[in-house]
Parts: sequence; structure tokens; C-alpha cells
Amino acid sequence: PLTHKRAKALAAKDFAQELEACLNYWNGKKSGAAEIKVPELRINEMVQAGLHHLDLVTYGEAPNGPLCPTLGIYSPIGSECGPIIQFFDSVGLHNRAERALEYFLQKQHENGFMQNFDNYMLETEALLWTFGEHFKYTKDHTWVRRIKSKLLLASHYILSNRTERKAIANSFGGYGLIAGRTADPEDPFEAFMLNGFAYLGLARLAEMLKGVGEEAEAERISSEASSFREDIRAAFFDGVARSPVVPLGDGTWTRTASPWSENNGPLCLDPEAESFYTHGTVAARDSLL
Repeated sequence: PLTHKRAKALAAKDFAQELEACLNYWNGKKSGAAEIKVPELRINEMVQAGLHHLDLVTYGEAPNGPLCPTLGIYSPIGSECGPIIQFFDSVGLHNRAERALEYFLQKQHENGFMQNFDNYMLETEALLWTFGEHFKYTKDHTWVRRIKSKLLLASHYILSNRTERKAIANSFGGYGLIAGRTADPEDPFEAFMLNGFAYLGLARLAEMLKGVGEEAEAERISSEASSFREDIRAAFFDGVARSPVVPLGDGTWTRTASPWSENNGPLCLDPEAESFYTHGTVAARDSLL
């Protein structure tokens, strides 16, 4: 609904002139990013439309300050925002990527934890990965030094959780793996997705620290990441050993694994488990976590 005054003002405008102004506005935004061009016109237009889409759902004030990279109707999620921020970097919009990362730094808890959505527990881990990817693109040493204390605080949060988990006896072989809700289903387990992001985030942080000459800290974090990686692999292969084999379409059989260390095999094959139906399928927890 429009007020009569505004409707009259709009009616007085020249449509062709307004259309040209609109086109110039959006093409101007597009011109600020690297152009991706392939022979398939539809793909070109999808990439360009995708860039505009991400621009529309990334909220903030021009020209500076943090940006809020939302996910449709949802607030930012540190794991799922990674592709948005990394796409900005991939087309040269490094300032926009940095401002989106700043959003999470400004909301970081005093203990280093980052959480913005519905009790998800993997945002801190996944965000360290995206911070590291941003540094790979920009090599911005000044930026890393400015936020170093916050990144180290995030790593301390992850490693403190890991230390606590090491003290817990686990008959399923998940030694040192952290636990927590990883996606929409409330599964507070040692998901390989959560732990994989934790390892990857620490590894990227070590690369950032080494890149700016913080050799001692880089070596410490890198060593922790390597140890974490070995524990994840040990838990995974232990899980594979406890999981059933299943037939493929061509008649051969293959090994399987659970999405977290505590379960014996894929959840969709477990007749004793509660219903694992989610997001329209029984396989989502197995395939996504």
C-alpha cells in the first residue's frame, strides 16, 4: 500500500529513466567484482545473480563496519556462512569478506566461543577455517595482527573443550573428540563434521600465524591440529570397523561409517535407534554430519 502523495510522485516519474537508473545501479555493483565468464550464458547469469543475491542478504551500513551475512530468513551461522564469505573473496570483494568476518568477532564471547544460531556448537571451528581462507586470498598481515588475540581466544576455546573430552572415558574410541550440536537435529555427539571443522580451523590458524612471523605460536597450534587430526582418523577407522558393509547397485559391497563416533554404523540402518528422519529424508544425518 502507498500513500496518495507517494503514488502521485511515482506516477510522475519516467519509467524508462527509472529502469535505466536501476540497471546502472546493479551493473555498478557487478563491475566491482571479478567477472566469471563461461560459454554457457545461463551459468554466467547465475553467477552474477548469485553475487547480487548475496549482496541483498548481507546487511550493514555503507561504507564501513561489520556486515551480517544472513542465510535467507535465518541469522548468520558460522559454518553455513563460509561459502558466502569465501565467494566474496573469490571474486575479489575482500573488503566485504573482511567486514562479514568482523561480525563474528564483535559477537565473540569472552571465552572465545562464537555462536549465533539456535545452540549450534560448530561455528567457532568453521569460522577459523574461513578466516584462514580469507588470509590465503589477501595475505593481509596487518589484519591478522589486529585480530590475532581474538583468533587465539577461539583456538583456546576449542582446545579447552578437547582437553576436557580427553578426560572422559569413551568405550567407542572417540578419544579427544569434542561433542556438540552440529546442525538442526539436536544430536550432542562427537560428529565428524564438528571435529573436522575444528581440526581444519586450527590448521588454518597455524598457517595465518606462520604467515605473519609468529613462528612459536604457529608451531604450537600446528602441533595441536596434527594431534587432533590423528585422533579423528583413529575414531573414524574404529567406527568403520564396527559398521556393517552394504551392497551397491553393481552388486559389490562397501564399508560404512556413522556420522559420529558413538554409533555403530549409519543411523539409517540402525533398527534399534530412534527415528532419524529429518529434512525429508532418513539419510540426512549420515550424509551431512
